[in-house]
Amino acid sequence: MKKTKIALNLEKLEYSTNLMRALAHPVRLKILEFIDRHKSINVNKIYSTLKLEQSITSQHLKIMKDVVF
Repeated sequence: MKKTKIALNLEKLEYSTNLMRALAHPVRLKILEFIDRHKSINVNKIYSTLKLEQSITSQHLKIMKDVVF
């Protein structure tokens, strides 16, 4: 059996890993679904509609923002 050599871009791999980690949380998925449905929305609307604490909502949004930017 012939072995195939694979070249990995470690920077892209780390970014992808961090992105998947940020998305692999049920609350963050709910927030993303909510944002996707409403397109333009503010934090107050997110936490009041999803019945989350404001601080928790902000923390989850920060985690997602930090990965993307």
